[in-house]
Formats: sequence, C-alpha cells, structure tokens
Amino acid sequence: MKKLLALALAALTLLGTVSCTVTRRQTQTAATSSIPDIRYDPETYDNPQTVGIMYVNGSETVPEYVLMLDDYAVGYSEFRYFYINEKINTEDGVTVADTPTYWNDETEKALLDLVISDLKYQHALTAYADSLGIVLDEEGLKAVEDWMKDFKDYYKEEGLAALYKDQNIDEEALRVLRGDRYVQSKLFYYFYDKYTGTERWSDEDLKEYFEKNYLRCKHVLVKFPTGADDAAKAKTLAKAQEIYKKAIAGEDFDKLVEEYGEDPGMQSKPDGYVFTEGTMVTSFYEGTKALEINGISEPIESTYGYHIIKRLELTDESMESVLDEMLYGDGKYKYGIYGDLYNEKARKIIDEYDPVIKFNPEIEDYIRHDTIY
Repeated sequence: MKKLLALALAALTLLGTVSCTVTRRQTQTAATSSIPDIRYDPETYDNPQTVGIMYVNGSETVPEYVLMLDDYAVGYSEFRYFYINEKINTEDGVTVADTPTYWNDETEKALLDLVISDLKYQHALTAYADSLGIVLDEEGLKAVEDWMKDFKDYYKEEGLAALYKDQNIDEEALRVLRGDRYVQSKLFYYFYDKYTGTERWSDEDLKEYFEKNYLRCKHVLVKFPTGADDAAKAKTLAKAQEIYKKAIAGEDFDKLVEEYGEDPGMQSKPDGYVFTEGTMVTSFYEGTKALEINGISEPIESTYGYHIIKRLELTDESMESVLDEMLYGDGKYKYGIYGDLYNEKARKIIDEYDPVIKFNPEIEDYIRHDTIY
C-alpha cells in the first residue's frame, strides 16, 4: 500500500481535514478518439502513449463514470488513482518478463476487488454523513478550493507535476478526496464537538477521566553536561541531592526552581506541567505518579539529567489548560478521548457499509490492468 499511504501523507496530512455532496457527484466529460488498441508491451508498459485515459475497444476514452456506489458516481480520475496504485502494489515483486503471464481472469478480478474495497473504505463515512444531512455545502466548496490553492502554491508547478505523476493522481481526484475529507471532518464534530456534539461527554465524566489519568507537577532539572561521562554524571547527581535536601528542609520550591532549574519549559509553565502517560519520559511520569500530593522526590534520572519533582494537586484551571489535547489529541502521537471514540465508531460504519455497486455498462468489460492509464 506504499503508493496509497504516500498520498495520504502528501495530500491529506499536509492539507488538513474536511467533508461533502455536490462535488462528490462531479464526473468527467467523455472524450473519444480512434487509436490503435494498446495491450501489454514491455517497451511501452511503464510509459503509455497517453496518461489519464482508458482504452475501450481500441479507442482512447475518459468515461463519464466508472461505477456507482448506491447513488454516488465514481469518476474516472478517482477510480484511476486507486486502480493504478493497487496495480503497482499487486505487481510489486513481479518481474517485467513475468507480467504477461501473471495477469489472467483471476488476478484481474482480485485487483478490481481491491479497488472496490478501497473505494468503499474511502466513501463509507461520507455516505454516512450524507444520511445525516452533512454535505459539501458552499462553505465546504470554498474550503476545498482554498485548500487546493494553498496546495498548488506550496508545490509550485514543477513539484505539483512530479507529485501528480508519482502518486498517479490528478487535480480532479485530489479535489474529490479533499472534499470527502472535509465532510468526514464535519461528521467527526457532529458527534464530538466539545460544546454541541451529539456524543460529547458530560463535564462530570470529563473531570473523572482527567483526575484518573493526569498528573501535575513542578520540578528542578539539573542537566547533564554535553557528552557527560560517569564522573560528570556523578557530579550532577551530587548537585541534585543538595537541592533535594533544601527542598525537603522546607525551602520555597518555586525559588529552588528559579535558582537551580535548567528546564526552560518551567518558565512558560508557572503553574507546573499537566500531563498524562506517554507524554513525558517514563522515569519522570512514574516518579511523579509515585508521589503523594505535595510530595517531593529524590533525584530521578532521565536522559536529560536529574529531576527533583514536586507533585501538585489537579485544579479546574489545570484541566482547562489541557482540555483540547485531552479531547482531540496532540496532533502527533495521541488521538485523545474523542479521537479514539471516533476511530472506533468509524470502523463500525465502514464495516457495515454495503452499497449497491453497478458498473458503467459501456466500459465494464474493458476494465483491465492494460486499459487503465
């Protein structure tokens, strides 16, 4: 799936999230001209005469649509994107010399089944959104076009052409994928907007989750010098132990942080760090968790140096400071409460999506590995 995954990174991650109807129904205009039929030839296989077309009975054609998923017409650009990339995945490891004998009725059907599965996966959530009245409205269309403009500006003309070629996609297919993404984002917030979502958690449930899963602390970090050897680390530990003695003797912890602390993050977090498992180095998280409220740790080693940690009580303000991250994740490693719930719901919607599939009768018999370019 490397090509499909590459597009997910190049197109969707870089471009954000979105959801839709009107452009989902856009199709391409048919254009047909008589040329010799192309079948497999080792010299032309990886460099067909024309890209973005289909060969039907010896003619170069851009079909009006390829198939219907219920009432949604899958245009040729979108179909081609999934088909070409699945063909590349299928042929991975098959030599050019073996390719002519690899393809037969069974392998052609297997390839088409993969493509249909991809299309169903792509459109299941959008179809579900349609059923709730969540569609690509004027605001969504504008968002998609703004995104397309930013995308083109980012890649410039040469980079865009290279991306389209590498990912076997064109502007129309990218616009459709982006439109689906917009609608799916709207579906997510239909369920899980923190103020209006139909399945949002109550304030009581959120507070209970926060208190069970989050910690708050301040710490004094005594850093290892760059390239520290055992002797340097021992010296760092000795300094940390002196600070620890001051802390447990009752000296003001905030003043100790200010005087000795070498973590610049503490300056921007005057109320301390608020965090959950997996967001801090393990020794720091476990060391904090082991303390009672207002307890102070002996020096705890991490890759950064030694930490003297004071655990603090959680407050409403500390919950508010991490609420969005708690609900929606950090954008990198964690999906958050609502992200995890939505992923579970989305898997169920996708598994239950069973559209009626009807192929365009004019081209159905011509869908083959050597007719789609």
